[in-house]
Amino acid sequence: MATLAILAIMSANMSATDPSRTRRVSSAEAKNRFGSLLEAAVAGERVEITRYGEVRAVMVSVEDFEALSRQPARELNRLTAEFDRMLADMQSDATRSALVAAFDASPEDMGRAAVTLASRAAPAPTRG
Repeated sequence: MATLAILAIMSANMSATDPSRTRRVSSAEAKNRFGSLLEAAVAGERVEITRYGEVRAVMVSVEDFEALSRQPARELNRLTAEFDRMLADMQSDATRSALVAAFDASPEDMGRAAVTLASRAAPAPTRG
């Protein structure tokens, strides 16, 4: 029999499950109908359990739970790879030379560089 995970999370975090396959029950109803709700969750339906009218827990299949649990890890892995690429790009000889030149620049050199960069970035003012 498939394992079941009961998650105490908000419904908005459950985007991997089709919202049209959601059933909402009170905690009392969940207690009385646990077996049938368990079967519904195992079959892929999301069961939201309310207490005093607010969703307090969500029952999903283990497959849905594992899919949801892997999402943050995938995003973290993607961000780590992006950071590693950016760090590697910053380690080039050209970048090192530019950094040394920036630290060795006089205030006048920095001012000229700032004006040059600003004039390239800003559109020319229009007279109307």
